[in-house]
Amino acid sequence: MNLTADAGHNLEMYMKKMNLIGAFICFGVILSADRIVQATTYAYIADSIANTVTVIRTSDRAIIKSIPVGNSPRGIAVSPQGNNVYVANEADGTVSVIRTSDHTVSDTVRVGNSPRGIAVDPDDVYVYVANYADNTLSVITTFDDDENEVSAIIPVGAGPYGVEAGVDGAYIYVTNTLDHSLSIIRTDDYTAMDSLGISPTGIAASPDGKYLYFSNSDSNTVSVIHAVDNDDDDDLVIKDHTFAATVPVGNNPTGIAVVGEGAYVFVANSADDTVSVIQTSDNTVVQTIAVNDNPYGVSAPMNGNFVYVPGAGETISIISTEDYSVTEYKPVENASLIAFGHFIGGRPPKVPEDLAVEETGTTQIDLSWVDTSFDELGFKIKRRLDAEDTFTLVATVGPNITTYSDTGLEKNTYYRYIIQSYNEASNSSFYSPVYAHTDDEEDDSGLGCFVGNMISKMDQTGMLITSWALIFSVTGIFSLIVGIFQKQNQPAPIRIKNKNRENRI
Repeated sequence: MNLTADAGHNLEMYMKKMNLIGAFICFGVILSADRIVQATTYAYIADSIANTVTVIRTSDRAIIKSIPVGNSPRGIAVSPQGNNVYVANEADGTVSVIRTSDHTVSDTVRVGNSPRGIAVDPDDVYVYVANYADNTLSVITTFDDDENEVSAIIPVGAGPYGVEAGVDGAYIYVTNTLDHSLSIIRTDDYTAMDSLGISPTGIAASPDGKYLYFSNSDSNTVSVIHAVDNDDDDDLVIKDHTFAATVPVGNNPTGIAVVGEGAYVFVANSADDTVSVIQTSDNTVVQTIAVNDNPYGVSAPMNGNFVYVPGAGETISIISTEDYSVTEYKPVENASLIAFGHFIGGRPPKVPEDLAVEETGTTQIDLSWVDTSFDELGFKIKRRLDAEDTFTLVATVGPNITTYSDTGLEKNTYYRYIIQSYNEASNSSFYSPVYAHTDDEEDDSGLGCFVGNMISKMDQTGMLITSWALIFSVTGIFSLIVGIFQKQNQPAPIRIKNKNRENRI
């Protein structure tokens, strides 16, 4: 026996096993690290003295980096997908593009004079910049992470300040402080649809896009505008905009943010060092919170429990949305911190796939889906009637859960569902809605549900039947057959797999 050879062979096999184990360990560490990066929420705060943007990890308030940008940075917008941060530099008429993967400036785009407010459209394709001294709005088209250019310049009112890109990308809203107006611009041709306001500064939209809130710095109020879809034009998204309410707040309100799925609006009152909390269900102020000196901007993660309010000095007031307690945080010494716009964000989780509906009775529909992300806090189930335009949140479930039963429904009714994963920073996009149909009490065979599901499946695979009258006609024929033959056995439930295209709301 060759002991030396055997020992060498055993050692070689042992080393191979250890290398394999080490590879798995390293792979697991890489996955874990990626998971941490993907799920992180950041606040981006401008320092107008140092001409930098400070990156703060909100989970532990650690300063990740201080990024040099242009002169006098003011407006900041995190892109919906969390890939880029756009910074309006007021003194040199530029926008700095920060790539979030390494937090470095990847591009600088020249815009108009004194850019202030800035916003990114929901599809991450366009960036809108309010040029205060030029009375214009610059439109930056983003081709990729390192190539951006101004593709349009739109005349607006005098002294444009705040910008809101909405939730569907159909309209841009610009507050004009010098002529006390709000420019409402349709994005399909960049035409101004309307102009109204009092003395608007900051602006924010509700998550469903139905309401706009803008702060009026001269009258110490917040105006509420109701944006309603107008169905007169089938080819364009047309909305009617009407005043819904005027809410008194503190002195000289500026920054504004919608929080908690649209339940509350936080308003920074810079002249009296407070934040007003408006309850949107009745448009009343339910809380007034003392904060740091000269609060200016307000921002919050989409699904977080805190609000950041930078002042004009070194301090950021961090407000808990659960009990309205305030923590004063000083990230940088000798700074002039300022941030205006959506300056908190991060990467959303991946889109859930294969949403399926299975009718189980007259008042209940069971849902299932495939969890494709690893950093979600949970899933949001949204529903609408077939005749409605807007999906409503009906339930939220925790992470790694892939089923939900929707109960208390109307019998013999068509519903549509979407599913979104969410983390603290944002919601995922979603695939095309799936259809569902509750049973009729007299239809024991389930054939009416079978027809509804088949129509939904054909719709999702491109074999679209455009006439809903055909749906009801076929359903009625099957119900008639059921009434004649009274079949005893119900067909197996039909599971509708849906994986078409992504959407965002």
